[in-house]
Amino acid sequence: GSNHTCAISAENMVECWGADSSGQSGALNMTFSQISSGYVHSCGLTTEGSVECWGASGDDFDYGQVTGAPEGQFAYITSGDFHSCAISVDGLVQCWGRDDDGQSTPPEGVFTSLTAGTAHTCGIGPLGSSGNGDGEIECWGANAQLSSPEGAYGEITGGSYHTCARKTDGTVDCWGSSSDGQSTPPDLEEVRFTQISAGGDFTCGLTADFVGDYTQNELLCWGSNDDGQLYSQSKKFLYLSAGQSYVTG
Repeated sequence: GSNHTCAISAENMVECWGADSSGQSGALNMTFSQISSGYVHSCGLTTEGSVECWGASGDDFDYGQVTGAPEGQFAYITSGDFHSCAISVDGLVQCWGRDDDGQSTPPEGVFTSLTAGTAHTCGIGPLGSSGNGDGEIECWGANAQLSSPEGAYGEITGGSYHTCARKTDGTVDCWGSSSDGQSTPPDLEEVRFTQISAGGDFTCGLTADFVGDYTQNELLCWGSNDDGQLYSQSKKFLYLSAGQSYVTG
């Protein structure tokens, strides 16, 4: 999230740490399969597939991102600053929370994954089906983030005002704001990534190939480094998650 982080334990319980001014780190005593954090709220999918959210309690930034959570069965969830979206078991998207830029008004169509930024949301259509195309991207919300690239993608991640997506061959494309280079991946034509995660004004990925000085599963980041978030030590990671100005790995 912006100033808090949540994780799912091996027992499917959620633990959160960091800022808790609005209850965003006060995880529910339930079992979860997915978790996603926004500015002052967190949402997750329970092991039964329902949506549960917490935070934004008595906060000036309460736009219904907790109380507006939908009912039903879902397969995927993502949280932006003040809104969240989830994919139902039939592949359709529902969003709730702030919608002044249309970030909570999804298009029709089937999606397999989503990512939410400050005021935009992007999704990937299913690979090898007629849905929204073969892994093609569609975005909605704030204009600068809507010029998505063409191609087949398998993973997508949104920062504050930029978005990055990983192609099926492991290469990465980014679009939106690049005031600090967050939408300009390193100029390494052969580099491949196994996972990517966008923070506020930066992006990080785990390398898949041996390229230059980088070996497999190393962290490679680009964009703003105002708070030392462009971690550069030669360590290997299995998973990473970027917050507003920090990375957890």
